[in-house]
Amino acid sequence: MPRHDYENLRDGLRVLSEVLPGLSAGIGAPPDARRPWLERLRRTVLPAIDFGLPVLLVGVCGGGSTGKSTLVNLLSGRTLAQVGFRAGLTTRVLLVGHPDILSGPEVAEALLHRLGERPVPWERPEDTVTPGPPLYATSERVPRSLLYIDTPDFDTGEGGRLVNRERAEPILRTAEVIVYVFTNTVYNNLSNTRFMAEMVGGIGGRPIVLVYRISRAAPEAEVLEHCRVVGRRLYGEEERDGGFPEQVVGVYRTHESDVVALGEGPPTLEPIGEVTAGRSLEDLLADLDVAAIKRHAFAGDLVAIREGAAQDLAAVHDAVREAA
Repeated sequence: MPRHDYENLRDGLRVLSEVLPGLSAGIGAPPDARRPWLERLRRTVLPAIDFGLPVLLVGVCGGGSTGKSTLVNLLSGRTLAQVGFRAGLTTRVLLVGHPDILSGPEVAEALLHRLGERPVPWERPEDTVTPGPPLYATSERVPRSLLYIDTPDFDTGEGGRLVNRERAEPILRTAEVIVYVFTNTVYNNLSNTRFMAEMVGGIGGRPIVLVYRISRAAPEAEVLEHCRVVGRRLYGEEERDGGFPEQVVGVYRTHESDVVALGEGPPTLEPIGEVTAGRSLEDLLADLDVAAIKRHAFAGDLVAIREGAAQDLAAVHDAVREAA
């Protein structure tokens, strides 16, 4: 989708949200809250596209102690999340974006509306391990076309329940691109991959980047095969050149490191496989076709919005004809 098409779509949806409800109200239509298409437009689609340029929501997720928060710190260029050896350390959702994009609490709240809590500004890394509402922070290192979301470990529980999975699920459903971080001990874990398969396949298969933390002694061929196993479990058996489903847009390995685990140094990500084409993770994410991914992510929503709005518009036309 060319940039001008994206802008036309965004502007048209803005007008639709503002004008048609007023016309419908004039003929006694139901209140806005009772019209699903309008709620879908205002709560789901517009918050994700109502920027001056296309912006992707990138969810960084994985099990306990895999290095998600360390990766978010690396991508953000700031130590935003506290890191450590204990699984389940991160208990709050953290949204990170460029200050030109993530300009205030209203933007953060609109993007994270599925969580049901008003986000608050990040103040220090310790905030991420203290229970509370979602956090948002800014960094000029984040490209204007991307927003990163750090999620709680989805395999950590309390009292017999996977409570962090419940916290992570709405965010994973919101994200349009997933960065899935996993380790050698869980790459073949059925519970984790089934949960992830449900999340990434929920809207027809979202793009995913695989980040595999494994010993530097592991040969690359074995690392790639493990990642292919994960890809097949997430998206099924259909593969392209290189042995990965088409939704897998990048594959990286990162080595086990106590220095990284203690937060005393950044992780090193090595691009592997043909699909990654030697690009850094930052470059790969920046190269993604944001508008095309948006179109795919919201295809179902846009169909429902068009059908609902068409019905309302037809009712307005009928009322005008009768009045004439």
